[in-house]
Amino acid sequence: MQVLKIVLLLLISIPQSFVFSQVFLTEGFESGSKPAGWTEETVSGNEPWRYRNGGHSPNDMNWSVPPEQEDITRNPPAAYEGTFNAIFFKQSYNNERTKLITPEIDLLGGTNIELSFYLCQIPWTFEGSTRLGCAPCLLQGLAERSLGVVA
Repeated sequence: MQVLKIVLLLLISIPQSFVFSQVFLTEGFESGSKPAGWTEETVSGNEPWRYRNGGHSPNDMNWSVPPEQEDITRNPPAAYEGTFNAIFFKQSYNNERTKLITPEIDLLGGTNIELSFYLCQIPWTFEGSTRLGCAPCLLQGLAERSLGVVA
């Protein structure tokens, strides 16, 4: 009986760091293309998302350098991890926008949901703004809410 009490006390005192966590989606761009189930929605203009190693290069205005090739003139020069990253780039005053949309994610039962990703945003030298939006998102089983917007 004494051993049972000790075991129960140890189980009760286990730190909260062992609490169950669940990953709802993890994705990369290592195929060099848009992941299966993802879609693009053109809002303004006709600029697509591209899948390359790194960012845009002023020496490659027509995107002719092979996408998997590392290029020190790209900004950034390489993907944060792996070989490919998604990139949306159009240097103009026409406010081109294309959304890259994940498949629907069922977050029912989730608490303290966290969205994380790597972002490289190069400062512009002309007036204007860049928005990264993750809103509004209809979270299945939860109220509609904004996950946040960085402007």
